Amino acid sequence: MIDNRSWDDALTGLRGLAASWVLLFHLFGVVGPRALFVPGTSIELHWLLTSGGAGVWVLYTLCGYLLAGPFVTRENSRQVPHIRRYLLRRLWRILPPLWVQILVLSIVAGWADGQMLIRLKEMLPYALLVQNLVLPLSAPAANAVWWTLPVEFDFYLLLPLLFAIVGPHLARRPRMAAMWILLIAVAVEIAWRQHWLKVIDPQRVADLVAVAGQLPGVLSCFAIGIATRLHQATAARGDSRGIAANGLFLLGIVIAVAAIVAAHLTAATYWRGSLMYYLLQPAVATGCALIILACERGGAMARALLANPISRWLGLISYSLYLWHLPIFDWLAPASRVTPLQGTELWTYIALAMTATLLVASASYLLVERPALAMMGRYRARKSNQASTAG
Repeated sequence: MIDNRSWDDALTGLRGLAASWVLLFHLFGVVGPRALFVPGTSIELHWLLTSGGAGVWVLYTLCGYLLAGPFVTRENSRQVPHIRRYLLRRLWRILPPLWVQILVLSIVAGWADGQMLIRLKEMLPYALLVQNLVLPLSAPAANAVWWTLPVEFDFYLLLPLLFAIVGPHLARRPRMAAMWILLIAVAVEIAWRQHWLKVIDPQRVADLVAVAGQLPGVLSCFAIGIATRLHQATAARGDSRGIAANGLFLLGIVIAVAAIVAAHLTAATYWRGSLMYYLLQPAVATGCALIILACERGGAMARALLANPISRWLGLISYSLYLWHLPIFDWLAPASRVTPLQGTELWTYIALAMTATLLVASASYLLVERPALAMMGRYRARKSNQASTAG
């Protein structure tokens, strides 16, 4: 029998490592990109850091998997999902830490130029998660990671509609429903990406990155997460010996790494519509899905790498880590830097930036996220007690 706590811890750890991958990607950019090799060889290693944006796709896949769970359970038991409560929980999960950060960044920017109210007004679209609707997609933001938040919020809105459509088929043919979800998502994603390749000049890579990163352009990640949950709901769990689970874990890593290496080797043509332009995200999401299944089946490798105390803590603070790392990196970066940091200056900056980021992210989790989640828990308990009394 699989320990549910170990399974949850492993998924939490996976989320933490995905957020840390994004952090390392941005850190590599701030200190100055450089070629990295296995010592004594010509085998490149810098692709591990330059591909850190793929950590966002892992987070999207996890999001699809985790949020689909209650909908799958309710559809199988023929209960009606509580859409209002679902949306309230999701918004309350992401908005309080974001609002606190927007307030802090507005105060810092306003203190510098004496225009705090103007700064707050400028950040209003970000606070409401509508910047992708009212601002140019490539518009600079006080925090560059904010662009992913409305993408995830759009998925929150799409998910109930999706299950309203496929719900009648889940109890009878869940795997067929999963297949249709995947096919439609991949078709939409390919059409979206093809369209913008025709509209935007390939030289405008920043604009292509912005539009390709919107929900239609990353839909396969969420869909693969949903399909993984549907598969998990219909399959028996493995035993704790985890032999097959270890194989799934390794296969997931191999698929994701192979896709990233292939994209690195064809980087010159990636934004011109190469094959990897369409395959990279689904491949990384598929690798993530196999790792999720390995966690669910209690694989020893997944537990050792993902459910340990360090990975689990990174998972708990992953949202705050994701929000705060880039502003801190920018604040601590040497103002006079022209060339990539080297030697003592490089390692001093990395130590300071990582320490400050972990401390601020931990504080944000303990002082903002956890109290907000506890408040939501008390609200749900009160509503449940009122419903029970009324019944």
